[in-house]
Amino acid sequence: MDERTRKHINDDKETSHIEKSNHTPEKKKGLTKTQKIIATGIILVALVGGGLAYNIYNNSHNTNSSETSSNSSQTTTPEKPVLSALEQLTETYGAAMEKYKDMSIDTFESLPRDERLLYSQYLIDQTVASGFYDRIYANGGPNEASAIKPTTLSSDSNGQEIINNSNYIYQISAFQYTSAPGTNEPVYNVDSGVKILSSVYYSDGKDKGASSIYLGVKSAVEAQTTFQALPLKYTATDTSDLLTGKDVNGETIQYKIVTFYTESAKTLRARFILHPFTDYDGTRKVIGLFDKYGNTVDELNISN
Repeated sequence: MDERTRKHINDDKETSHIEKSNHTPEKKKGLTKTQKIIATGIILVALVGGGLAYNIYNNSHNTNSSETSSNSSQTTTPEKPVLSALEQLTETYGAAMEKYKDMSIDTFESLPRDERLLYSQYLIDQTVASGFYDRIYANGGPNEASAIKPTTLSSDSNGQEIINNSNYIYQISAFQYTSAPGTNEPVYNVDSGVKILSSVYYSDGKDKGASSIYLGVKSAVEAQTTFQALPLKYTATDTSDLLTGKDVNGETIQYKIVTFYTESAKTLRARFILHPFTDYDGTRKVIGLFDKYGNTVDELNISN
């Protein structure tokens, strides 16, 4: 697999409600302890394809170097590359994001959620703009079946869209890379990888009630040494209505309960909080943050 991403900015907080949408309530099914650890973009294992990613990285860089050497006899001035709209956007906010890049993970996790989301989303956009995701999950490549097409989320988003977006971000977190000190060898960038998880989990950081699943995934990410491709393919079978309740900190939240299954597990249920926030570029967005697994729909419902 190939290249990687960078860093994110800005901050702004706002909390707004999302209008309800109609979906069929879920059917009840049990959930084993093992199944709880496997689900949506939240797995601690299944990190595969590191060697392939390394080869893609090297092939990309070797191609560039060979092109350079073949043209070395010519004294033409290289043209300035044309930047895509997303590259221009992340470049515009790059200086503002530097403070988050240099922040320790502990300090970053102590920031308010909406501020963490700014930088996390910036890193995601930087990665996408680099083309690294497309090269790793390219058409015809060994990871093509694991490629995910994200969508813009709203109150009307269904469970498949919510899970896809969550897994897509988790995949991006898994292939952050940087150069090993004193070499050009790519190694996993733990700092960026962990900070991107703020766009996957709701109960993360220093918030009261940080989920044990988040803490487990964070530990796995911090122990990772090679950037990876993740084969995450989950199929949603049911999505609840948009529901309202309060989180462990007393904040009003709106959420959906999604029933789904993986290729290797039975039916699972998870609560995703549809969290509105203002992105680093000032646009208003909604993100689906994983909150909790449960055995039944009732267990995942929250009283007002």
